[in-house]
Amino acid sequence: MLKGWYLLLIQTIVFFSLYSCLFLLMLNQMNQLRREINFLNESNYIPPDPALGYEIKRLFPLPQSMINSPGLIIFSAPRCPHCHTKLEAFLDLEEQFGKIPTLIILLDDIDHTKRFLEKYNPFFTINISTFEKMHNELGVERFPTFMLIDETSRIIDVLPPNELIAYNAYVSYIKQTKNFKKLKEIRIVF
Repeated sequence: MLKGWYLLLIQTIVFFSLYSCLFLLMLNQMNQLRREINFLNESNYIPPDPALGYEIKRLFPLPQSMINSPGLIIFSAPRCPHCHTKLEAFLDLEEQFGKIPTLIILLDDIDHTKRFLEKYNPFFTINISTFEKMHNELGVERFPTFMLIDETSRIIDVLPPNELIAYNAYVSYIKQTKNFKKLKEIRIVF
């Protein structure tokens, strides 16, 4: 009878020792995770976009207005109602404050591409591309996506899908580079 109690006592001690070790290990992991989360909350680190620095002219031909000139690239899809709204608003901005060099990269959609081209070709230069090319090379995942390029056709900023922010980003870049000839062609929209 004494052997049974002695064996049960040893098993209990071993169990609680393992349990305590696992608990301490889990507590250590939780503290490490808490430190990492606090670090992320305190820092404003945003991972860089994979498209930054990429030369857009390697993938798509640029219109004459964008050769050796900064400009905006707008990735759009024919079936995207949000894209149409943003492009209409962008056209209104250009009409009000001045035209800027813009290229639309349009997702190829057999059924709707023709209507999109008829509607917007008079106002923009439009290149047609596949989603794989846009996504794999530039990381485009949503439409519309606005990108700002510099004089060498390198992507210098990936902007939120807002036409006013994109227009002002172009104006700010022109002001930074002191391109007064371009600055005379447009008015500031803040």
